[in-house]
Amino acid sequence: FDLADLPIKNDYVCLHVCLGNQQAKSEPVKVANNVAHFNQSIQEVVFQAPMDIQAVPDIFLEVHQKKDGIMWDRISYIRLKPTDDCVGLDPAPKWHMLDTDVFTKKDDSFPGFVLCRTVFGRQDELSKLPRPVIKVPPRQKFILYAHVYQGK
Repeated sequence: FDLADLPIKNDYVCLHVCLGNQQAKSEPVKVANNVAHFNQSIQEVVFQAPMDIQAVPDIFLEVHQKKDGIMWDRISYIRLKPTDDCVGLDPAPKWHMLDTDVFTKKDDSFPGFVLCRTVFGRQDELSKLPRPVIKVPPRQKFILYAHVYQGK
């Protein structure tokens, strides 16, 4: 997991993965320059669900910020359906734009992005697959120029 363009400067964040009433959490990570590098795998969430994939609850990936040194506030999240193309037995890591949590929103700052890989499937299918090794994707610096000539 990686988080980018967060509305946080120098604080700690953690990720919660929720499916129905089941939840798993990451270890807290310090945000530096609006970016948090997790490079960790969150514990598996095992649950019972109907055989029909349409009846399985949505997956929520939530970003929580440390508040007052002890409490955690949800500041943003993404909501994924088990049928989305970014969820499955072996999806590639993908960037998702986070949604702002309207209950903890303090200003109009941009909620950020998350790079994640969401593996979801029946336990008998997944137990046959090898656990992937977490490695940092290669990075390169880019520059973007935008020339705006006229606007209305």
